[in-house]
Amino acid sequence: MRGALQRAGLAGRVRVASAGTWDGNAGDPADPRAIAIAARRGYRLDRFRARGVTPADFTAFDWMLGMTGAHVATLEAMRPRGARTVIRRYLDLTPDLAERDIPDPYLGTDADFVRVMDALEHGAAGVVAFVREHLGG
Repeated sequence: MRGALQRAGLAGRVRVASAGTWDGNAGDPADPRAIAIAARRGYRLDRFRARGVTPADFTAFDWMLGMTGAHVATLEAMRPRGARTVIRRYLDLTPDLAERDIPDPYLGTDADFVRVMDALEHGAAGVVAFVREHLGG
């Protein structure tokens, strides 16, 4: 996402973070398969560590994008009273894709990680268009 925003000239106008709806892997690095596949596409995931969504995230961020409908429902349930964060599903911003959920590839094969990366990259274009629209260019 950061790379797509940077290529679009929006990186300085948007703050991006990643967090899970479950914090059981907090502090862990990304799956080695994800790191390898991302590296082949020019992304560095080796320095990232997992963290869970916190109540403070609902005031620190205007938007949260869940990878699945279940993630969106969990984020809605976690939302503190009065928080105005808009919560949507990541691929809902990319209407040309039939799929709406990005599955967790963890129990799958390398090919599953490639499919997830494809969906994330394709979906990034929708997020960039959305950001551009909401920031006025």
